[in-house]
Amino acid sequence: EFAQFLHTLLEPSNNTVVYFIIVNEIAVGFITYLRVNENHGSIEIGHVNFSQQLARTRQATEASFLLMQYAFDSLGYRRVEWTFDPLNRKSYQASLRLGFQYEGTWLKMGICKGRSADLSWFSIVDDEWPHVKYEIQRWLNPTNFDTSGQQLTTLNSAQTNPRNKKTTDSNQ
Repeated sequence: EFAQFLHTLLEPSNNTVVYFIIVNEIAVGFITYLRVNENHGSIEIGHVNFSQQLARTRQATEASFLLMQYAFDSLGYRRVEWTFDPLNRKSYQASLRLGFQYEGTWLKMGICKGRSADLSWFSIVDDEWPHVKYEIQRWLNPTNFDTSGQQLTTLNSAQTNPRNKKTTDSNQ
């Protein structure tokens, strides 16, 4: 089943760009661009699949960051999206940690593993990117890690994302 999924992702007609994360010459995960819309300057990061060796590591955060940075700084996109089934708590936590902001949930968006699935929609837009980029780069800095590789400060870009502040300010 996984081999078929990966084969489908790699088909040129799929409009998906797959990046493999390689550590010591072994693929330990992959992450993709999908829903690429050059005309509207919008791109989605998705199909994040990290092995246990990679998941919840500095390298995993850096892999996501590099795709975000390339989309905004090199390709000039206006928004980067992150969507997932609301039951996927890991994707939810990762999206907030990386600075993505909740935009809404599409009900009954599809069928996944034989059940009706909703789709939660998160994004970072170009106005927010400089701040989110700064926060992630600050967190990735080697001085933020002790000699055993443990983080000294946490990363929660969503809490300091300018859009979150605007929403909070307007609700007061």
